[in-house]
Amino acid sequence: SLERYRGFCKTSWLTAVAWTNKTRKLICLESIAMNKDDNYLNSVNKHFLDKVMNLAENEDVAASEDIFDSRGMKLISKGSKLASETQEKLIVHKLRKPLETCIEVESGIRIDALLTEAKRLVDGIESISHIFGSVDRGTASPFDILGRCQLGNVMGMMLTIADRGGEAAMTHTVLVSLLSICLANKLGLPEKEQSTLAMAGLLHDIGELYIDPKFMRPQKRLLPHEWRHVIVHPKIGQMLIKELGHYPDAVGNAVGN
Repeated sequence: SLERYRGFCKTSWLTAVAWTNKTRKLICLESIAMNKDDNYLNSVNKHFLDKVMNLAENEDVAASEDIFDSRGMKLISKGSKLASETQEKLIVHKLRKPLETCIEVESGIRIDALLTEAKRLVDGIESISHIFGSVDRGTASPFDILGRCQLGNVMGMMLTIADRGGEAAMTHTVLVSLLSICLANKLGLPEKEQSTLAMAGLLHDIGELYIDPKFMRPQKRLLPHEWRHVIVHPKIGQMLIKELGHYPDAVGNAVGN
């Protein structure tokens, strides 16, 4: 409900205010450590891998190429479907290439599904319909801007994992993207910048896939030292977009800042 959402926002804000300088410093140190090693993405994140394996229980997730460890030993052959017995191989070895670039899901999220959800939101929610109706009709429609977004294999897979793992994940993702486009339109920003914000809206929460799920439970009230694990997710997202997404820097910057 709206009141519950407002209560959650208030609780989150109060928790954020409760940060100490020490906690802020820890966040900075954590971000620096993540960026210090050029090969940090070649070590598989446990929480991301758990979500991949959960997806593989219901859908075909396969290696899009041979997967090697850092010493050149083949761990998984191209075309092989991920299964529970491969999970240990992936978690204990440092890989030659990031896992995210080496796997694909056959029935992943496509841009047409996101457009369908966007149209459902505009048709079904009065406030969204009002915002959508107020955009400048002399420029490209927000639907057109959204439809031009290029997900690619890696980011498409991440959105698929997020969608399958949460009831309202795709709705939230599309809503943020759609509102970002509409606001950019109202501000008179050119279509190129609207497209940047559309893509950033779609990807703004991908960093959450790398966070321990126990910190992401909706009803959990986080202590300051726990909150730091959550609040760093935009920076994780920015890092992923920069290293894996092949998007302009502005997309990652919009997510991270």
